[in-house]
Amino acid sequence: MHDATRSFLPMFFILGRPRSGTTLLRMLFDAHPSVIIPPEFPILPLIANKFRHVTRWDEPMLESFLSTIWENATFGHRTLGQLGVDREALAMDLKRLQGEVSLGNLLTEFNAHTRSFFPKSEILMAGDKNPLYSIYIPLLMEIFPSAKYICLIRDYRDTFVSLTTMNAPPFEAPNLVLQVSRWKYVARRFLHYHRLYPEKFFLLRYEDLVSGPEAAFRKVTDFLGLPFDPSVFNFYLHRDYAEQTYSPENIRKYHKNLMVPVHTGRVNRWREKLTPSQIRVADHCAGTMADILGYERRYTNFRPAIYLRSLPMAGYAMLLFKLLKAGIYFPYPVRRWMASRLRVLVKVYQTIRRNRLTR
Repeated sequence: MHDATRSFLPMFFILGRPRSGTTLLRMLFDAHPSVIIPPEFPILPLIANKFRHVTRWDEPMLESFLSTIWENATFGHRTLGQLGVDREALAMDLKRLQGEVSLGNLLTEFNAHTRSFFPKSEILMAGDKNPLYSIYIPLLMEIFPSAKYICLIRDYRDTFVSLTTMNAPPFEAPNLVLQVSRWKYVARRFLHYHRLYPEKFFLLRYEDLVSGPEAAFRKVTDFLGLPFDPSVFNFYLHRDYAEQTYSPENIRKYHKNLMVPVHTGRVNRWREKLTPSQIRVADHCAGTMADILGYERRYTNFRPAIYLRSLPMAGYAMLLFKLLKAGIYFPYPVRRWMASRLRVLVKVYQTIRRNRLTR
C-alpha cells in the first residue's frame, strides 16, 4: 500500500533550458534508490493557476484537482501515460489528505505515485524535472517553500546546436538569437536566485557533470542531503526503462543518450557545427553572462550592427517569456487557451522567416 506520508517529502526541482542535460540528471536521480522523480510533465502552471489559493481541500475539490490533471494529459510529446499514475490509487491517498494541506503536498503526492523501473528502498526525497519551470521560480517558491533547486546550465552554443540537430519541438524555434536570448534570460535568473538563496539554489554546469560525473553528482547529493550512490551511473543498462517510458520515435529524436554511459561527446560541438558568423552572433548575444559562467567567447567586441539586427528577435524572446509568466494570473480557461495558442507566435516567426528566404 502506498505510504500517504510521502505527501510531506522534501522536494527538489531540476531546472534548465531544453537540451541542457536535465534529462540526464533526472535519469541519475531516478536510478537513485532513495529518490522518486517522474519524467517531464509540465502540469504545475495550469494546476497552480486554478488551485494556488485553495487552503482547505474537501472531496469535490480533490476530485477537481485530479480531473484537471487528466484533462491536460498531453504536452507535446510528453504524456501523462509516461508517468504510469494509477488514478484510483492516487484518489484514495488524496482522500486521506482532506483538510488544511497545501497544494505543494498534493503535487508531491502526485509525483510519489509516478512509476519508476529502478529498485527503491527508503524514499527520502521527491523530485521534479521541467525546463519550463525555470521561468516560474517565484511560483515554485510560493507553492514549495522548503524546496531546493538544481539549476543546470550548458554552453549556449552547444544548446543551440543540440536544438537544431534534434528537430526541436515547435515552441523552440531554431533561431540563434532567440535561443541565446532565452539562455541568457534563464541564466541571469539562476544567478539572481543563487545569490539570494545559496542554501536553496545549486548551480551546475553540464560540462562539469559529464566530464567528472561522480564528483559533480556527489556535490549535488550533498547539497540535497542525500546519500551518494555510485550505482546510479549504471542507468543506461536498464534499456527497458527508456523503451517502456518513451516511444521509439521520442527516443530517436530526444533521448538517444539514455542508452549510453555519461560521456563528453556532446561538449564543444559548436566548434564544428557553427559558422564563424553564427559564433560571432551567439557570443555577442550572450555577452558577459557567458564570461560569468565560465564559457569563453571567441568574439568579445561589441558590434552595433549585430546588436541592431538582434533586437527584434531578442525582444520576441522576452515577449514569449512574459506571456507565459503573466498567464498564471489569468483565469483558468484563459490560461488553457493561451497554453494551446502560444505556439502561434512561433508559427508567425517561421512564416516571416520563410518569406524572407524566398525573396
